[in-house]
Amino acid sequence: MTEQLLFGQYRIESTIGVGGMAVVYKAYYPPLDKYFAIKKLSDTLSADPDARLRFLREARTHSKLEHPNIVRFHDILGDANSNDVYIIMELVEGRTLSKIIGREMGPIPFEKAWVWFKQILEGIGYAHSMGVIHRDLKPGNIIVTPEDKVKVLDFGIARDETGQTITQTGQVVGTLQYASPEQIRGERIDQRSDIYSLGITLYEMVAGCLPYDFAPNSSSYQIMHKILTENLPDPRKFYPHIPENIVHAIFKATEKDIEKRTQSINKFISELTSTEEFLNDNSFNEPLKANIYSDPTDYFQKPKSNFKDKEELKSVSIESQIEKLTELSMIFPNFRVTGKPNEIVMVNNEDGAESIRNKYKAIGSISFLFIFMLFLGVPGVGSLLGLGTVFIYRYFYKEHKFIQETLKITDNELILQKKREVVEYPLSEISEIKFTANLKAFELRLTNPPRPPYDFFKNTKTELMNSLIPILNNILSLRKN
Repeated sequence: MTEQLLFGQYRIESTIGVGGMAVVYKAYYPPLDKYFAIKKLSDTLSADPDARLRFLREARTHSKLEHPNIVRFHDILGDANSNDVYIIMELVEGRTLSKIIGREMGPIPFEKAWVWFKQILEGIGYAHSMGVIHRDLKPGNIIVTPEDKVKVLDFGIARDETGQTITQTGQVVGTLQYASPEQIRGERIDQRSDIYSLGITLYEMVAGCLPYDFAPNSSSYQIMHKILTENLPDPRKFYPHIPENIVHAIFKATEKDIEKRTQSINKFISELTSTEEFLNDNSFNEPLKANIYSDPTDYFQKPKSNFKDKEELKSVSIESQIEKLTELSMIFPNFRVTGKPNEIVMVNNEDGAESIRNKYKAIGSISFLFIFMLFLGVPGVGSLLGLGTVFIYRYFYKEHKFIQETLKITDNELILQKKREVVEYPLSEISEIKFTANLKAFELRLTNPPRPPYDFFKNTKTELMNSLIPILNNILSLRKN
């Protein structure tokens, strides 16, 4: 698209970056004799009306933010013929903080880091005061200019429609390492989730590396498990010259318990400076109002109950649950999702018992050979052992059998298909869906009238089951209400 004229006004000169959600161009605008950054929604997402709507809605939120440490919004443009959507933004010349840490400096002495980090806090504190949560704070979204001015990028488009940091093979390429525990668990987030990400960002700045040692091929589940269960190592393990109060502030900002975490940007600043001058300013201490960024983003959350009441139900939509299913399909390539508001289809071929079955196959082959040899020597004993081995082998193999299944949820029915077997249940007859660990399957609880539960998705990968159960029950609750 280089050297093309966009809307007869913007001359595209080069490509700045390409991501899963969008491509960013450098463009010259002759009427103002000025360069801009133009972000274009990817061709795949441009064809999706819902994705375009979210892109535009979130861009409008960005347009309300005016702060010297936030990239300025300029305009939104749409091409009615091609469905392409463009966001015109301030072009910032400089380097991302991730490049500075990784390629140029390594650990940054706090005296230098503070010059930049204070500006980040000021920009994010302002956004919080406007009721906006970034949700994707990381060094890659922070630019430092040659004059040491800091600009925070990607406000309003902090989350990709396809799962953001997960590739087709389920490998993590970034971002997730900065996600707060409540984001990973799929809980409601607020300004304290941004504070956690800022704490990890500061940790990386002063230590020169991330707190956890992730292998290049680490799965998303492995990374999230570490974030949820392991304590952060002392950053002085990597760079010993970090002041004590800075280490304390980092640990406070990255508390796994959100109630014990630093509660506001204002408080974070005071902890880092070890002075009281910021404590009387309550501009960032007010609870954050609900906004378009506070929807939970979950991947491997534990099963949880249905909504307690209709007020809680209002904060979730069918569309948001379809988005979550789509995210899961990016992590688990053998779990395919086709989602429309009036019909959601899930095709599950994520076999979680294949390795166990292979072990039984190997044991069975060796046992049959052994029994055959015994049979030649001692027929009676050989026959008895042979029958016993066949029984045990068939029983355990059957228990770990996996069959591809299709689950369809419409406005008023739930339909399950296993091979040629198809069962249909009105949603009014279903009380809930349970994950039964001992059966390694979902149970469809039927109470109107009461009947034995119906098992499905047996021996599916446990990580997928744990992620699916709250989404399925949310969809059931939404359909019923």
